[in-house]
Amino acid sequence: MKSILKLIIALIALITAGCVSGNFNFSGMLNLKRLSAEQKQTKLYVKNQEKLFSRLWNDIEKGKLQVGSSREEITAHYGTPSAITQESDHEDSKTILYYRCPTQLIPAQEVRLYFNQEQRLSDWHDNRKDIAQMLLY
Repeated sequence: MKSILKLIIALIALITAGCVSGNFNFSGMLNLKRLSAEQKQTKLYVKNQEKLFSRLWNDIEKGKLQVGSSREEITAHYGTPSAITQESDHEDSKTILYYRCPTQLIPAQEVRLYFNQEQRLSDWHDNRKDIAQMLLY
């Protein structure tokens, strides 16, 4: 309640100051309001992505990630990957889903999930050991 009252007082002061000077910029104020809303949405998105990545990282650690799971099951449980690539050789083609921790950049925690032609999980790699070696040097 106090924050709403402070906001109203601040708006009245801004409007009054703008009326006195004749230079009040409503569009600038609206842009700031939109920016604030976008920042809140971005924070929520990052927090959710971080939660989903932690779930994947922990499931790998606890042996819960199962070979044979469908790509749809994986994305429903762990969210949209950071990137998707296709690799193919003479006999085989596979899809790789990349998941990264959105808030840890160097060294970044990353998981690669490999899917066969039937879009079933065939293997994965996390860089847990790579990070540990980097931190030792």
